[in-house]
Amino acid sequence: MKKRTHYALSRQLLKDNRHEFGYIESALYCFGSIFPDCSPLCLIRPHMFTVTNHKTKKRMVKLISGRYNHYADCFRLGCLSHHVADYFTAPHNRMGMAGFCMDHRGYEMRLHDYFKESLKEEGAHSHAVSMSTISFWKNMELKHEDYLDAIAKEESIETDYEFIMEQMTTLFWLFAEQRQVAYA
Repeated sequence: MKKRTHYALSRQLLKDNRHEFGYIESALYCFGSIFPDCSPLCLIRPHMFTVTNHKTKKRMVKLISGRYNHYADCFRLGCLSHHVADYFTAPHNRMGMAGFCMDHRGYEMRLHDYFKESLKEEGAHSHAVSMSTISFWKNMELKHEDYLDAIAKEESIETDYEFIMEQMTTLFWLFAEQRQVAYA
């Protein structure tokens, strides 16, 4: 996904859902959601499930433990949401290099346009889930396998959108719940 798509999605999640983020936490969450694409490491370490899975798991563990700085947790949630969204984007799951760069860029442009329209119409409302934050990761791994099966049959922007929105709204809801419990 493009940086501006990650940013738009993070802003929409903040706008449409109940949370206790202040201005600084919201800004850190949004910056975290675009940071992995701003880092020079993204050129040598693509945002593919097989490549960044271990780093994303570490972020998730730090986020769940709650023993760290709350501001860092907001940034960490943004980075985590970036990687989770990229895991469900078709160009980040392809192998091979023929025409990869221009095809990747074109797909992300079309995906951005689709997200822009869909977020305007539907929003990004999260929903309560009966899942712990720990089981989120196992569920996401299973969903990723389902996603790979779905794009093997037919690669479509609509499929990407559905999987991304399901994972992102669940992740946002779980973190908001975790934070409210921690400060209650």
